Amino acid sequence: MKKIAVILSLFTLVFLVLFIILKGDGQKLHIVYVDEFEVKTAVKVCARRPDGKLVLVDVEKHTNEDDLLYILKTYDHYHNALPPTYVTPLSANFEVIKFEKTNNMLAIELKMTHLKSGLQDFFTALMWSYQYRGIEGIDLKINKESFQLAKNRLINPESAATTPYGNIAQTIFHREGDEILPVTYLHRDDRINFLMHKVIAKYPDATYEYETVDRMITIRITDPEEQISKDVIEMLLLSIDHLDIFDHIIIIKNGAVIAHN
Repeated sequence: MKKIAVILSLFTLVFLVLFIILKGDGQKLHIVYVDEFEVKTAVKVCARRPDGKLVLVDVEKHTNEDDLLYILKTYDHYHNALPPTYVTPLSANFEVIKFEKTNNMLAIELKMTHLKSGLQDFFTALMWSYQYRGIEGIDLKINKESFQLAKNRLINPESAATTPYGNIAQTIFHREGDEILPVTYLHRDDRINFLMHKVIAKYPDATYEYETVDRMITIRITDPEEQISKDVIEMLLLSIDHLDIFDHIIIIKNGAVIAHN
């Protein structure tokens, strides 16, 4: 009987210790609130490639966490999930204190340590990762400092202007292998003409024309050599949509409608 009593006492002690540990950990747990969870096998993340450009690449997920939270963690916790040769633009470690999504806005609070460089490239990469997912802004708090990040930050900027004054900033997306390279051009031209020149006019035998009616644009492309791929059309669509001036985009190639959204 004494043996049984001792064994029962040991079991009771073990369960008591486990209860205290779990309770203590629960008090330290940083709860993540989101109004809508999305879980996929891969997410697009804006990372730095070897030449220093920031590009959107596919990153395989290794957990069942919410996609938006996983994207944030690739800049520290899950940086090894980035494809080979890509690195995070953040040289620091952080702990997620708060993560909330309300409509198209994020509220994020981080406790950051061991910061070795500036934060601007991290802000740009983070905002473009989320903008690709429809996020329009981030209310970001790092330690005790607050930052407001808005969409359409300049990324990989290039000047196509002859003067530094009176320019507009326009981001155009280019497909390079498995990457999406966003480039913000500074220029003084018509936005659509500039876009079509950058995306379509570089194909020597291709021609184009377009018309706009209210918030609808119709683009007609003649491509006798079939040089313009599906990827090029997707980047054209993405670049036009990014202008946020059209509700309807129709693209006709060699007489056939190939895109209508």
